[in-house]
Amino acid sequence: MTTDGPELDDQVEAAWAEFQEELADRLVLLGEDEVLPLEVQVAAYDDELDGAAPYLQVLRWGALLRAEAVSNVYLDERYALDDRAVDRLLQIGWRAPCLDENGVPVPGEANFHVDVELRQAEEVAVLVVRTLREVYGCQHPAFVYGWGSGDDTELAPPAPDDEPLAVHAEDHGHLRRLVDDAMRVALGDAFRHDPDGDIPVPAGLSMLFVRVVDDRPAVDVFAHVVCDAQDVDRLPLEAALLNRDAEFGRFQVEGDSIVLAARICAVPFAPEQLRVVVAVLQDQVQAVARDLTVRVRGRQFLEPARPAEPARPAEPAPAAEQRRVRVLLELLHDGPVPTRSVAEAFDRDRLALIAAIVAVRTGRVDLDGHREDVVLTSLRRALRLVVDDRSELGSHRPGPVASQQASLLSADELGEGALDLGWSA
Repeated sequence: MTTDGPELDDQVEAAWAEFQEELADRLVLLGEDEVLPLEVQVAAYDDELDGAAPYLQVLRWGALLRAEAVSNVYLDERYALDDRAVDRLLQIGWRAPCLDENGVPVPGEANFHVDVELRQAEEVAVLVVRTLREVYGCQHPAFVYGWGSGDDTELAPPAPDDEPLAVHAEDHGHLRRLVDDAMRVALGDAFRHDPDGDIPVPAGLSMLFVRVVDDRPAVDVFAHVVCDAQDVDRLPLEAALLNRDAEFGRFQVEGDSIVLAARICAVPFAPEQLRVVVAVLQDQVQAVARDLTVRVRGRQFLEPARPAEPARPAEPAPAAEQRRVRVLLELLHDGPVPTRSVAEAFDRDRLALIAAIVAVRTGRVDLDGHREDVVLTSLRRALRLVVDDRSELGSHRPGPVASQQASLLSADELGEGALDLGWSA
């Protein structure tokens, strides 16, 4: 089956969209002074070029990102930008190279560039993708390399030549050292322990953690895929759907979060196995986290917590409710009020008492300095009295007419509702 026309276009657009998302996540996690290169694959070999092939690069310094797009100062002449391409770079948001008073590019400032805050990483990702496609003519993200993503990335880094395939750990401390050594191979200079003793492993805007289990020879790898979900009731369904396609580990609900976790038996401990499982879970987390956070209205682990929504002021209770509660409050100024008196103040109306209780609990009425628990106790006792009285009355409700003395009179003579004593179901 061929894939051309609109179907191929859709596939290309989907690939660029995924590339852009991954790039934005990668930019957020750049270390201080770390440079992220993005080079366009070209037909010529490096030794055939007198200058550079098209490239971009992003550097983090402090809380800022500097993005650069290569200019003609460095480009090989066969890839030189014409006036139209330069105009396009400026139109989509790049600043022109810096020139001195003689019109000569300033060293270190000779590329098109833009400086933004770290929180604008997504905007930089959009700018980079537009430049690759609209200016440098890159047809597919598969032709971009050097940034640590894509099909050329290995599932796990190669094992050192002297690393054993498997080791029987002597004790808990020995296993921890073996795990540390294995993860140093994967993380390099980024290897560290967090305050809990776990090894954090970046996974986009999420974070995996590697932990040696305390009471058994095993290693746990886990990640909070989504945190602070607002639609908590939806989490069990989402976890069940994710588990259908999970390669390793299981998605499970923990409070307002979904966690992906896997336990690796360490008898014996295989360093390469740990690195592969970590790499697979990294891919799983990044594949589902962004969409999942949208569906359950949550956030990824490294995203800032959402600001708390300001509490809405309670709407005032209807006037009738307020009047009745005020009567009770005035009576309470002189001390405890008999329960029957409270009931009478509300015309022995259980619905009115219930409405008053709700209004007090939700802050919809001003209690005039009275303690909420005192007011609620008075209302609840009155409600109990009314309900009990009605229940007692209902238990003595007239039986069949034939057993009552009133049966000597006709229904017309008794009058409609003559036996209505106020009981309601």
